[in-house]
Amino acid sequence: MSNIDERNIDYTTSNRADDDRIDIISVLLDMGKGIRKFWLLLLLFAVACAGVFCAYNKLTYKPLYRAYVTFSVGGEAEENNGYAKIDSDELKETLPHILQSQVLQDMIVDDLQLDWFNFDLSLESQENVDLYTLKVSGDNPADVHNVLNAAMNDIPVIGRYVFGSITFETLDESGVPSTPYNYIPLRKMILEGFAVGLGIDFLLVLIYAFTYETIRREDDLKKHLNVRCLASIPAVRFKRRNKKIDQNIHIFNPFVSYQFSEAFRTISGRIDRESQKYGRKSFLVTSSIPGEGKSTVAINLGMALAKRNKKVVVIDCDFRNPSTANVIGLNEMDMPNVLDAINGKVPISDVIQHYEEWNLDIIYTGTVVNNPISEINAADLKEFIEKVREEYDYVILDTPPAAMLTDASNFAQFVDGIVYVVRYDAVRIRQIREGMNAIAMSRKPILGCVINGAESSEIAYHKYYYGK
Repeated sequence: MSNIDERNIDYTTSNRADDDRIDIISVLLDMGKGIRKFWLLLLLFAVACAGVFCAYNKLTYKPLYRAYVTFSVGGEAEENNGYAKIDSDELKETLPHILQSQVLQDMIVDDLQLDWFNFDLSLESQENVDLYTLKVSGDNPADVHNVLNAAMNDIPVIGRYVFGSITFETLDESGVPSTPYNYIPLRKMILEGFAVGLGIDFLLVLIYAFTYETIRREDDLKKHLNVRCLASIPAVRFKRRNKKIDQNIHIFNPFVSYQFSEAFRTISGRIDRESQKYGRKSFLVTSSIPGEGKSTVAINLGMALAKRNKKVVVIDCDFRNPSTANVIGLNEMDMPNVLDAINGKVPISDVIQHYEEWNLDIIYTGTVVNNPISEINAADLKEFIEKVREEYDYVILDTPPAAMLTDASNFAQFVDGIVYVVRYDAVRIRQIREGMNAIAMSRKPILGCVINGAESSEIAYHKYYYGK
């Protein structure tokens, strides 16, 4: 990251072209996440599809009946007019044409005195045997049977002009149909509708896996945002009913996982090496939107650096929504007002809260300010941060989200670098780019991103698949 201070990076650029390969394992994992994330909605959608399928079939259902007769063809061809003998192959080829001809339909309508012909006729022939099955379908069982008989009588009349004298010998017939052939049992309708819903669910989850672009792996940061990943911090979950244990999320809490503490050890090591190489002492911690855990990262980064025997102070600069104290289970409203120290009304030492057990100093906002920039003079803020820098090895500023407010950009111009927090699989890459471009206006380098709340399986997969 040499000479990064002199460059104005545009984070709208993407390195996706460097790797256009589709990672099938990654897609399957993302589909699994989509199913776990939206399983209830997917299930409800499949149930709704089953209901809609049943309702549609019930409303549009029209019972259809089918009668059939199986017969063989007999007779002798006439020799006059050049007619050949009856050929079975020619018979199988010609009978279907007769069956669908307008001549036959007109004859049946005249025979039965019908208003119109609204029946479906089909013919099946058996291989290597001169047997045929004629089927007639319609919405009235009696009419279907009558049309079948009329067709059996009229087809030989039409056929004699083609084949000569032919006769049909009935071998089997259905009689008047008693039940519709297109009836679908309710259980089958439900299962078919549910299966259609699951199929659509699968497509939706597949689309989600391909199009819902969030940060889920360390390589996503490089590919989509052209920034490095400082570490992936695993999600911390406590049992809600167990209120007897300390549920504050910081590395000194014995109930927090080792992986969580190890992640901050990694981040602090990288920040420390970066700082010693380039002389950076002050850092700003921000994110794109609220709820990504920037305050948790700021406090734990301060604790991790303090464990390296560094003198560290964390300053809560999110005056609109102060939350640094919540990380360690305190009420920030009871703390001294840092605005008074910035404006020079009280000494800086009056607003510093020291915690011996963590070897860490914290400066709280002490009050909510809706428009802090209007109450803070840039020169006073710069002087305040410079004075704090003189007393500490590291100064960490916890600021509002960069994609929503200009506060972070205003504070960033007075620090040496930026640590950007990205919530695992929560914020669209477009929003992250907006936040990074906004903070880039300060012309201060983004030292790297922290993926917060990552799934343990995702971290294990990344190390296995990418060898990191």
